[in-house]
Amino acid sequence: MKANDDFYTLRDQDLMLTADEMEAGQREFPATHVTNEGVSYPSFPDALRRVAQADPPNKCVSCRKPGYYYPADKPYAPGHCYSEQGRLEFTRISSCCEFCFDYMFREPEEEEPMDDSHARLEDAYNYEQEARAQDGSD
Repeated sequence: MKANDDFYTLRDQDLMLTADEMEAGQREFPATHVTNEGVSYPSFPDALRRVAQADPPNKCVSCRKPGYYYPADKPYAPGHCYSEQGRLEFTRISSCCEFCFDYMFREPEEEEPMDDSHARLEDAYNYEQEARAQDGSD
């Protein structure tokens, strides 16, 4: 599945379904986080279910899912803030979760390839023009 399609699929589906898919092995999720004090977070799918059940009022302006903090290496589901900076951005500045923020501002090489059919047609036209020019000058 393309990253673009996966983003929209996750954005539009219920968090409970996302949690179920993670537990069924259909989607990746982070390992259970343990703090420096030895406190263990619930598994990520369980945390998703708790967020969905609690339905906190602070929602992401993009995906409309409740925002929640779960330390990880990247965002795994809508509403997910995985870094302290992302949590602060969500709660104090933009109300945009890191899942959506990272998707919207991803690096160009991470973007889906553009349809280059127009460029290929232009290349073919230029090649044809050059061939005609060479045929006329011989």
